[in-house]
Amino acid sequence: MIKLMIMALAMFLPFSPAMAAEPAVAATTAFDAGIYVPGSFFSLAGRQDGSVFLLGADRQLVRLAPDGASSSLSLPPVIEAKPGDRFCDLVVDGNSAWFCGFAFPVIFALDLEKPADYQIVRASDPEAAALNLLNIERRANSFAVRDADGNTLVLENEKPVTKLANHASLLCGMNGESLVIPPPAPEAASLTAGSVVMQQAGGIFWKAPLPVSPRLLKSVEFLGCDERQRSIFLVITGSGELDSEFTIYAVSAEGKTLAEKKITGPAGLEMQRFCRLSPDGSILLVEKAPGSEPGVLVKKLHL
Repeated sequence: MIKLMIMALAMFLPFSPAMAAEPAVAATTAFDAGIYVPGSFFSLAGRQDGSVFLLGADRQLVRLAPDGASSSLSLPPVIEAKPGDRFCDLVVDGNSAWFCGFAFPVIFALDLEKPADYQIVRASDPEAAALNLLNIERRANSFAVRDADGNTLVLENEKPVTKLANHASLLCGMNGESLVIPPPAPEAASLTAGSVVMQQAGGIFWKAPLPVSPRLLKSVEFLGCDERQRSIFLVITGSGELDSEFTIYAVSAEGKTLAEKKITGPAGLEMQRFCRLSPDGSILLVEKAPGSEPGVLVKKLHL
């Protein structure tokens, strides 16, 4: 009887069970080994309750519950979309999700409990109509976005866009402001350039460890601050295109490296975000699943 009631209730929920080549392991440790999800995805985001959301290339939004159970939601179409337009990134908070994509100058807000249509978050500046938004993060009542030109902007509905400093992070550091992370210089110059993470108001916050030659520092990305008040960074090094190494660092408020962990890179994936700090404090990681069929493994890491 209980099983029949659960099945009946599921018919009325916005999310329906996801079609999967293999069933997800519904256990508290399911994310440790990796939860298999079939399909191709552009980004992922976490929620405070431990849920993980995957933005599918097929306009499916897949949710993985904290116990590993999966469900899916078909996103409403964007009426004004042209061929080739697509969502690239998302952020989730409570029962709301926000999407940005190429080549859209606005943010699309969706109620996950009543996912019939989008509400539009649009800047008031006329020139904002030319924006192409690729990445998004939530900032109180506004959003931090990165456009196709690499600019970091703060966007709030019906208000002018605010452009942040060059190379400013999407997320705020411990002091409530973006960090500034200059990109590594090309060739040998990157042995020193780009290893320094700056406070927006000035001053060095952290120096990313430099790799042993001939490896060079390729990028430093700020993933946010975890529940232990540590700043989390993703650092990529390599001597070429095929030997990149990915390392996550946890850094204290004083700029001291506290922990590090090497992770698998996004080889075989076409994702805007393959690694992200979740609001529940875990580090979300997507890896390509073994085999020839499209699919990923979703993991949660802890430093």
